[in-house]
Amino acid sequence: MLRLYNKNQSVAYRQVVKENESLIQKLAQHEAELALKSQTIQGLSLQLSITSSKLIEESNRSTQLESDLKEAIQSLSNLKQKLDQAPTKRILLPLRPKLSEQHFSSVQATTFSEKLNKALRIENKDLQPRIIQLKETNEKFERHIRRLTCMNSKHPIKFVATPGSK
Repeated sequence: MLRLYNKNQSVAYRQVVKENESLIQKLAQHEAELALKSQTIQGLSLQLSITSSKLIEESNRSTQLESDLKEAIQSLSNLKQKLDQAPTKRILLPLRPKLSEQHFSSVQATTFSEKLNKALRIENKDLQPRIIQLKETNEKFERHIRRLTCMNSKHPIKFVATPGSK
């Protein structure tokens, strides 16, 4: 009976050892899977942090572009007001605007150019009659001076200094 008991104990011991080895093997597999999953999580975490920093960078750039756009819109509205006042007031444009035409869409740039050309044409139309009038006045004065010179050829006209001449 002792032998049978020892034999049963031996069989039970072997079964426990086999189960233990099986559990150790499963534990090793789970550890390997866990290590692989941990590496995957670390990789994903790194990708997430990179994506997050890119998103923050893009957000900052977007904010900067929005402020540039607002500034461009303000500048365009100021120029539009000046163009709308063109017939009554002379427009002086800065030599170098703050924003180049690249920042405007081609449609806006075309509209801006058309409005500027229109304002210049209107100003030109207003100046042309004035120039013609001044030329006529000048010719009238020249004829008058010639007539006076001819009439007073015996008594030449002496030059009288005007406040603007030396």
